Amino acid sequence: MLLFFIARGTVISTSSISTQARHSRPACETLRAVCVAFDPPVKHDDARRGKVMRELFFLILALGAGYWLYTDWQASGSMTGKAYYEACWERANKTKGFAEPSPSTPYQAGQWKQCEPVARRALFANGLIFAGLAKDETDEDGLRLGRTCPNTMSEVPIGGVFYLYVKDTEAEGGTSGMDGVLPASWTLSHWATKRWPKCSAERERQGYPKIVEKADGTFGWEKPCPKCK
Repeated sequence: MLLFFIARGTVISTSSISTQARHSRPACETLRAVCVAFDPPVKHDDARRGKVMRELFFLILALGAGYWLYTDWQASGSMTGKAYYEACWERANKTKGFAEPSPSTPYQAGQWKQCEPVARRALFANGLIFAGLAKDETDEDGLRLGRTCPNTMSEVPIGGVFYLYVKDTEAEGGTSGMDGVLPASWTLSHWATKRWPKCSAERERQGYPKIVEKADGTFGWEKPCPKCK
């Protein structure tokens, strides 16, 4: 039986199409709807290409998530939010006056040593800075910074900002949910941005640079800070 196909408003026979397809590839492009039926590998190639793209997307996503977890794990002193809270809670509660408590195991000593650096790392990574006293009552910028950022004169304990985190978390009943299982830096970031939500914006408005961690482990301004002198 002679079959006919309608493509682009033209009636064409199958025998005519087969002859054109063998001798003229452009004819296939012109009559693509007909040619695909005579060229099944095109469908397989498209399916393979789509599968490869999906696999590549998920691979990139997995690598990105893995890198994020690794860097946050390192920044957290290799502790989850729950482990950090429990270790630093114990250190805070064993501290009497200005005397630092003595850890009972080397593992505990390593954890206690990370309490303040991990807390500062999380604060500074989110653009927060510490504020102090304003120069005087006319120093509007200084007064505003003291109200919106961690204030070392009226809010942050002398022993370190981690004491404040321990106090706030204890009042809430400890860590829970994702805060407990994710790296501690995530937990501290969540706490800091919730307690001082406007600090980073106020710092930028007043022209202060971010504070970053240097190669030697100390913290300093990301770039020269004329206002800090």
